[in-house]
Amino acid sequence: MGRYAWILCAGLVAAANVGCAQVENTPAPPPDVVLGHAKLADIRLADAKCPDNTDFTARIYILNSNYKPNPTNPGQYTPPFKPVNVLEPFNSNKNATMTQDLNDAFNKAPNWFRAHLCSLSGIYVSPAGCANFSTNNYQCQGMQGSIMKGAWGFRSFYNRGNPASPNYDLGNRYISVPARLWADRSGTATSHALAFNIFEDILLGELASWRDPIPGQTQGPHISLAATPNDSWITVLAAMAHEYGHV
Repeated sequence: MGRYAWILCAGLVAAANVGCAQVENTPAPPPDVVLGHAKLADIRLADAKCPDNTDFTARIYILNSNYKPNPTNPGQYTPPFKPVNVLEPFNSNKNATMTQDLNDAFNKAPNWFRAHLCSLSGIYVSPAGCANFSTNNYQCQGMQGSIMKGAWGFRSFYNRGNPASPNYDLGNRYISVPARLWADRSGTATSHALAFNIFEDILLGELASWRDPIPGQTQGPHISLAATPNDSWITVLAAMAHEYGHV
């Protein structure tokens, strides 16, 4: 092998070693810009607590199923926090497993995303995709449309009224996740939210029905394989992260 070939080989080996050392010993820091906004302080938050020491679930409300945001049309838009648009603040005592899924999703999210969730003006659970929804225990029964029906995220551009008024909405940021996450394929209420692969399978099936029917079965094979882990909190976190991307 010629001298230049040996030099090239040595350089490649050195570069490979340096690259491995960087990956092993110096994990890449979070980006300085997240979703187009300056990165919030990467603070360590207490379990299910926001920086102001309030419970994460204190920012969550059960939405009226008829509410449809239309933030680009001032003539039709009303902020989601208006009493007519909200059934009630989320009550963590009404459904222990839903509360656990929401808290687990928050606790297991990256610190920077937890801070982003805490900075939202409101987080909503929408029963729009449920044929029947009980405010006694937040159970979703029966299906109406897509599994993500009632899910959205937006930043308000509504600037009518007095800026000093608590109803002034300009710049407020909201997300909504569907109560249908807590119901199975047949629309029967479940204790925990759907497993992540089932959630993804339903979403993919809504976009492209490419299942091959299996004799004797009403459902074809799963489009997506089980994830590891495959817990309910991942489904809830994925839904919140997706909607936050619209903000």
